[in-house]
Amino acid sequence: MAKYKGCEGVVIVDTDQILELSGFSIDQAVSAVDASVLGKGGVKEVLPGQSSWSGSIDVFYDPDDAGIIALVPGKMVVVEFYPAGQTSGRSQYTGTGLVTSISTPVETDGMIKQSFSIEGSGALIVTQTTMAAFSKGSKKENSENV
Repeated sequence: MAKYKGCEGVVIVDTDQILELSGFSIDQAVSAVDASVLGKGGVKEVLPGQSSWSGSIDVFYDPDDAGIIALVPGKMVVVEFYPAGQTSGRSQYTGTGLVTSISTPVETDGMIKQSFSIEGSGALIVTQTTMAAFSKGSKKENSENV
């Protein structure tokens, strides 16, 4: 079984890679729709409902980082998440989402950090990266909508 290091993760917002990235998460969910029928012995049945996704991006504060500058509450952005880096054959998650919040905690004995929350709008597309994906043209294979 392959093992990957989190330090290889990459996030791109619109067309700009976040250079001061310290971490991120991608959350995917599907609601459960109650499809229970009377007279079935009180056993609950469910069907899949709407799917959704959200993400959070954690950075070290840098007012000159173009990827960070693009993350403004109320703005729709295209986000590409690469959990194991941009190496060919690894997963890429791409979606359009609304930046819903920003938090900037400041402490006396630490680096200034920021955390951004994004709520997905539409499908989160999961693909396997190819080397061609990092040139001007973007080629992706093995797509799956989540």
